[in-house]
Amino acid sequence: FNIPHGAQIKSDLQIYQTQKTNHISIKLPEYNNKENIKGMELYNSIGKKVKFVDTFEEDVDLNGLVKGFYTLQLNIGSTCIQQKFIIQ
Repeated sequence: FNIPHGAQIKSDLQIYQTQKTNHISIKLPEYNNKENIKGMELYNSIGKKVKFVDTFEEDVDLNGLVKGFYTLQLNIGSTCIQQKFIIQ
């Protein structure tokens, strides 16, 4: 699993299950300029990239992903913010 230079684990990145099946909601309350987010990447527990979205989305569809541990990575300029979560 390659973590880009400058990657940060941030507690202000919040991931919630939504009422929709197989969806998560992403909140980044301390970062107001979401148009600077260059992409969102989702990695499985062995570090394989399983999803990429080139813009910030607060509602992410997880259809097709199996239960397990995942890492969400937001790419903001030369910085990355990561948060781990579980699909149950």
